[in-house]
Amino acid sequence: MRPRVAIDCRAATARMSGVGRYVVNLVEGLAASGEVGVLALAGQDLHPALATMSGVEVVETGWTPAAAGHRARLAWEQRDLSRILARCRPDLVHATWNHGIPWRGAWPAPAVLTLHDLLPLDLAGQFGDRTQRLSFLASQYVALWRARRIVAVSHATRAALRRHAPIFHGKSVVIHEGVEDRFAPSPTLSARRHLLYVGGREARKNLAGVFAGYAAADPALPLCLTGSADTLGATDAATLSALPERLRARIEFLGVVPDARMPDLYREAALLIFPSRGEGFGFPPLEAMACGTPVIASRAGSIPEIAGDAALYVDPDDPAALGGAIARVLTDTALRARMVAAGLARAAALRWPVCVARTLAVYRDVLGSG
Repeated sequence: MRPRVAIDCRAATARMSGVGRYVVNLVEGLAASGEVGVLALAGQDLHPALATMSGVEVVETGWTPAAAGHRARLAWEQRDLSRILARCRPDLVHATWNHGIPWRGAWPAPAVLTLHDLLPLDLAGQFGDRTQRLSFLASQYVALWRARRIVAVSHATRAALRRHAPIFHGKSVVIHEGVEDRFAPSPTLSARRHLLYVGGREARKNLAGVFAGYAAADPALPLCLTGSADTLGATDAATLSALPERLRARIEFLGVVPDARMPDLYREAALLIFPSRGEGFGFPPLEAMACGTPVIASRAGSIPEIAGDAALYVDPDDPAALGGAIARVLTDTALRARMVAAGLARAAALRWPVCVARTLAVYRDVLGSG
């Protein structure tokens, strides 16, 4: 009989996040392989693709976003998740969301942990108060200790594991995430309509730097950002408010962009601006490059590892340098052509089938080790 793998799918909601994208593509590939039976441990608002995916058994967990705070999450994973696994009796548990492995349980299946980042430790001042960080540490330590194998999504994440918890480094392996085939250039697109930022609102994302760099460049094209203006942090909002009115008028917040719309949004962009101060993997630069869109980014975390020599790198705290980079990409056709070609080549090297195949190899290793 095929081994039954319980995969934590709580992060895979209709509002697609980076972790959600990882979960959806991993589950799809595992189910298609036929090598394992997939139990999708679903939270509230499960992504529609998972709800109807062939070969996947959806297990309702009762998880809601109200339990997403570190203290509530730790309690839920130790109590409720333990009972759910005892009822499902899987052969293997794959915790896909940094945490999610009970310390003890009535069903002691071996566990694999996907570690996306340790940014709450690398950038501690940007991740809540001391109590929140202690709750994070407790939950993270439990998962790292209980995991039979740890899948780091980048060498940068594995290096962070070695810095902060070297005792667990030996059971870790790097398996890069990928980009979907639908992220590709359009043969019919001619006009580039805007500059683009895609991402969250955490302080590390450095939207203040995006606004300041845009102002320094002062291009004719508008700047579009996913998400809404009312979710900006205080520093980002203050930087935006300080811009001249003529610049603010050219900045558009797109709100929640449907996932099906994302490839076209990248294709329509003259460039992607991504001056983040920390990433465990970083999907937007990879997706933009796959669509033939140049990327200006920082060298923080995993970004140089993922983007390679395809991106134009700047200091995230130097708006003048970012502004100069924007101007260069918009006006230097030879540079732009080189960046597009290098980006397409880099994106071609990071695909989901490779991630799925290497994950299955980890499963075989864990299940065969007894």
